[in-house]
Amino acid sequence: MAMNEDNDDGLGGRSRDRRELTEANRWSGPLRALEPLQIAAAPIPDELRDVVRAAKSVVSGRASNRENQRIDKMVRALEDDEVEALDAFLGAPPTVASLLEAWAERLVGEGDPAIDAWLARWPGGDRQRLRTLARNARGGDPARVRALEAALRDDCAR
Repeated sequence: MAMNEDNDDGLGGRSRDRRELTEANRWSGPLRALEPLQIAAAPIPDELRDVVRAAKSVVSGRASNRENQRIDKMVRALEDDEVEALDAFLGAPPTVASLLEAWAERLVGEGDPAIDAWLARWPGGDRQRLRTLARNARGGDPARVRALEAALRDDCAR
């Protein structure tokens, strides 16, 4: 018998409950699929960002499910405007290449303040190396800009 409004007893059912749960738990998968640089660019609080980074290393089935539930619970606790911003971000996340290109342009254009901002987000980076590569890339040579982007990619991998 097909379920419709006339037959609805208000109790729901397992399928409906699972659909509602799936709708409420929609953020963990896309967040865990992001690259480290994309996670850093996501409009989420630092605490949630740390949980997502840690969850990416979990591979056990049950532990992975627990981490997914934890991430989704933290997202549901965010304000509505923060959730909307996250949904918009996950709808069309920026590519890693575009983020690296934007950071390279910022490092070349702003210099030390941009390097400080990068190192605040990626503390494992080498300040002197970034400063030298950014200064060399100021001439607009594509090879030197690519070298700067490669250094930024290396910092993200650490």
